[in-house]
This record gives sequence, structure tokens and C-alpha cells, in this order.
Amino acid sequence: MSTHQSPIPSSRVLPLNLRKRSRKLSLEQMQTDDQPAKSALPGNSRPPSSVAPRSGDSSRSQIDAMPQLSRADEADAAATTIRAIHLGRAISTTTLLYPLSFSVPRSHTLAVLGPSGSGKSTLLRLLNRLDEPTSGTVELDGVDYRTLPPAELRRRVGMVMQRAYLFPGTVRENILFGPAQRERAPATDVDALLRRVGIDGYSGRAVHTLSGGEAQRVAIARALANEPEVLLLDEPTSALDEKSKRAIEQLLESIIQERGLSCVWVTHDPLQAARMANTVLMLKGGRMDAFGEAREILAEQAAIAALPTGEAADA
Repeated sequence: MSTHQSPIPSSRVLPLNLRKRSRKLSLEQMQTDDQPAKSALPGNSRPPSSVAPRSGDSSRSQIDAMPQLSRADEADAAATTIRAIHLGRAISTTTLLYPLSFSVPRSHTLAVLGPSGSGKSTLLRLLNRLDEPTSGTVELDGVDYRTLPPAELRRRVGMVMQRAYLFPGTVRENILFGPAQRERAPATDVDALLRRVGIDGYSGRAVHTLSGGEAQRVAIARALANEPEVLLLDEPTSALDEKSKRAIEQLLESIIQERGLSCVWVTHDPLQAARMANTVLMLKGGRMDAFGEAREILAEQAAIAALPTGEAADA
């Protein structure tokens, strides 16, 4: 795979004092002892950090800041599964998400971070068209997703929620639900899927007997049964204990790599983002506040948080 990345907005330079403090942050502050933070791209190539315009800037300036595709970027487009292009949503006079653009290559994870109400869930719902964008669009393998039948879009863009919303019945019935909606769907090997997610032999279990971690594994298997190209994760470990959380993280990481999935992972946890993500998108007030390599963006945010209140507000 090419080590080029699709274009991202141009970078805002950090204040000098903040850059010095940012350099002093050790990587250990951004990761746990047993699992290093990911590099942004294969070969440890580093995309530029990007910080979006401040809240006083117009959304048009975000669009204008987007560089044109180079030949290398165009060649790499084949490796990109999902791409948001000036994607935004407003209801009446309220803007839920200002226009933003990014892409997620295959086998990569983009972590979306931000406080409650910053637009994280809105973005996720726009990416598989559960909500309709009022500006821009999303491309799936270079095709505008508005041209795709909803059933095809739901199959190709899987979603796992914060809690495993399973249908009443057995584990097997839940996993077969998606494939049953497709004409001429290939046979689904339920037992193989259950083995892959670590709950071999659970096919006949009633879902109400499952623990939280087991139910989330069933939800992941149900999403995988549709053979998606993109996986959207809405805080999939936030309701789990620490042991189950780490086990689900490891499971998802291995599945993303072996299936070549593009993953967008919403989380409140910067340490989880450091462990799981290649790139990070920070949202604030519905705007893209920063976007770039996970290590770099998370170090910048930690440096801002460490500043005195007045300096942090100016950073």
C-alpha cells in the first residue's frame, strides 16, 4: 500500500511555548505500558498535523484550505474506502456539524474525540446516512453514497454501538439477521464467526443470558456477518469493565487488520485513541478542531490541558 495519505486541512502552527512543552511529553503519557501507540501510516510515515480554523472563522475557509489532489494522492485513492467531503449537517438555524473533510484508508482507524455535544455521534450517523447531510457527501470506494441503495450501504458500512442492542432470541438468529435481508447472500458460517470473536459454542445461547462483554462480541460478529468494508464504532467499550474493554480492543484491532477494514472509532478516552488509532479527529462545538497523526494530535491536546487556564484558552 502506498504510504501517501489523502489530503487533510492545512496545519495551524502552535504557539512557541506550547510547541516546547509538547516536545517534552513522553510517549508513555499517550499509551499504556503493554501496547504502543500506532503509527499513522504503514512504514511510520507521518501525515501533517492539522488544526481547523477557530470558531470565528467561516466554514468556507475550511473548504478553501483543502489542497488539491496530487497524482500520488489520486493513485492512493484506490486504497481509501471511505471519504467525507465537506460533510455537515444543520437543522433550521442550528448547525450540528460544520463542513469537514477527511478520508480513512483500508486497515486504518480514525479516532474521533471531543466533549459531549461536539458532534461525534452526528458525524457517525452521517457516515452511514442514518442522518442526511445538509452539505457535502460521503464517498465509498469513490462512489457517492447517495447513489447506493440503503440496504447495500448498511451492509458495506457496519456499525457497533455503545451497548449491544441484540434482538430477542438466540445468538445465531442475531448473526443471521443481516445476511437474511440480502438476496443471494453467501452462506454465513456462524460457528466460524463465533470462534473468531472468542465465543465458540454460543450459537444456541439466548441473548438475555450473555454478559456485557459476550453481548458486545455478538454485536461485532453480527456486523461482520454482513462482510462490511467500513466499521463505525460508537464507544463500543465504554459500558465494559477494564478487562473486557482491553479484550474487545484487541479483538477489533486484529479484525480491522485481517479484513482490511476502514474504521471510525468514537471515544471519550485519549488513551484508547492512542492505543487504537492511526489518526485522530478532534471535534469542538461541531467544528474540526484538529486532525492528524494520533501521537502528534494527542500530545498537542495534552500540552494544552497542562497549560494554566488563561494560556490554554489562547492556545
